[in-house]
Amino acid sequence: MELERISNQELEVEVNAYGAELWSVKDVRTRRQYLWQGRPDIWELRAPVIFPYCGRIKDFKFYGPDGKEYQGQNHGFARFTTHRLRENTGEGMTWRIEADEQLRRLYPYEFSLETAYRLDGTDLHWTYLVKNNGDRDMPFNVGYHPGFICPFEGGSQDIGDYALIFEREETPIQLISDDQGQLRTGEERI
Repeated sequence: MELERISNQELEVEVNAYGAELWSVKDVRTRRQYLWQGRPDIWELRAPVIFPYCGRIKDFKFYGPDGKEYQGQNHGFARFTTHRLRENTGEGMTWRIEADEQLRRLYPYEFSLETAYRLDGTDLHWTYLVKNNGDRDMPFNVGYHPGFICPFEGGSQDIGDYALIFEREETPIQLISDDQGQLRTGEERI
């Protein structure tokens, strides 16, 4: 397992090269772990990167632009792919995967995906940059799936005392698939 670490005066973060998965988020002073640490009997992952699609695809397959059938799995393949570390500045790091022979068998597009983690005080910023390096439209989704320890050790036992707070109001959008489970309709539901 290849782990990379970033830290500042508030937080210490580790990321696993396998999946560019957030592996640990700890308070520097108290050593309190905020991230779920994975258990095979419950959920072995911690905070997987989700790409090139979110959720389950119908019958675990989709059709590429060439009409060929491709096999898929829940939440795509990024979480089961070793990512290459592009940069670690001590307070931020960036990981990358890009289309190669093996990944083109799973997703027939020329792409690159960068996953970046950056610390700013008590904030951890987690961002994706997806690039279409080809000459045709490239449908994709990205998603975040962090698991948090809740209730925090020594914290309130009342789940109502916890919240995820976004920097601005967000409206979730569901993309509607056609009868074959493909996202070709362009239809959305709020």
